[in-house]
Amino acid sequence: AFVALGEAAQRTGGSGSKRIVIAEAPFLRWILIDGDHDQPWAHGPAWLGIVDGPATDQGAGPLVDSELGEQLLTAAEAEVHPDDETIIIYTSGQSADPKGVVHTHRSMLTKVHYLREMLGFDRSTRIEAKLPFFWVGGLVMSLFTGMDAGGVVICEGDRTRYGIGQVIGSAAVQANPYPNLTLAPALGMTETFGMYSWGTQWRVGEFDIAAPLDHFQPGLDVKLVRGSIGGSAGGPGVQSDNEVGDGERGEIAVRGASVTNRLHKVDRTTCFDADGYYLTGDEGLRDGQRIHFTGRLGDMIKTSGANVSPAEVERELQAFGGVLRAHVVAIPDPQRDQRVAAAIVADPVAGLTADSIRDWLKDRLSPYKVPRTIVIIDADEIPMTPTMKVNKPALSSLLATMAA
Repeated sequence: AFVALGEAAQRTGGSGSKRIVIAEAPFLRWILIDGDHDQPWAHGPAWLGIVDGPATDQGAGPLVDSELGEQLLTAAEAEVHPDDETIIIYTSGQSADPKGVVHTHRSMLTKVHYLREMLGFDRSTRIEAKLPFFWVGGLVMSLFTGMDAGGVVICEGDRTRYGIGQVIGSAAVQANPYPNLTLAPALGMTETFGMYSWGTQWRVGEFDIAAPLDHFQPGLDVKLVRGSIGGSAGGPGVQSDNEVGDGERGEIAVRGASVTNRLHKVDRTTCFDADGYYLTGDEGLRDGQRIHFTGRLGDMIKTSGANVSPAEVERELQAFGGVLRAHVVAIPDPQRDQRVAAAIVADPVAGLTADSIRDWLKDRLSPYKVPRTIVIIDADEIPMTPTMKVNKPALSSLLATMAA
């Protein structure tokens, strides 16, 4: 990034330029570097008035005068309202298209206060941060929650390679980053500033892709609706009277505390319904007061006119002895439109083959759900997003190439 900024400064004003003009970042006004530097386009700490001594960078005076600093900060604090937007977290989930999720002070702190009480954090709590802070999981499960409790957040080691990108819907159990706490199955997203629902059992009956969700964050309204297409459209066409009945499937929609205010530069009607519910893109099955998570609507594979849930196939694959990880995606197929394909990370001593895995699945899945392409690969070959989720578009391209 440092080199890129320098190159941009040279492009726009020569090697001695004191300004940065970058088409890709049109609102970038200044850069602050804490430490020695010889870049004419950067400011040092003195420019902010946070260290003693005269401001020398580019001839600019301190941003906060020492005599007015406390008064200015007090006045600024008085202008902050709970419904002011406070943070944008960019997330791409398992796709290649990032989206900016906007949260207010209220939505963020509501979740932080709730989790702090739920997890029992206090001033004596010491949290070893296991998740990166550019991800909502790292912010809400360690940094912000620990700060809210007045505890200590320990940032040591590599936090960029934690986990294997598993989310609810995977049959494998992910390691618990908090050994002194009980890890419960849960469902959440950046748009709800982390987990908003929990299950009290790990596996239940035929709907065992994930535990049934029977506890929801107070102040949050949850419903299942039909007629949407995974949070990408629908808007005013999705009404409150379009809820599914008991035993039916629909898209999970949420409203209330901790739900995002909006998506940055995205038309609100494409992701919220007329009643203010955010369309999550998650599919669930209504079971009385409980919801069974059944998969991501956007991940559904359309093969020969039939829908296949990758989560269902992954569940069966990971129940097969010797399969350590399984990821199911669609790849192009000229006859079937899409073909079910699976990337398998196997125990080397298990001696698994594509044929042995496929034969085992034939007794557990309908024929059209059995992957026609099964590739056994190493874990480090699976493409991941920066937040350590499987990059499904990239994985689909990889499997299509390997199957050609």
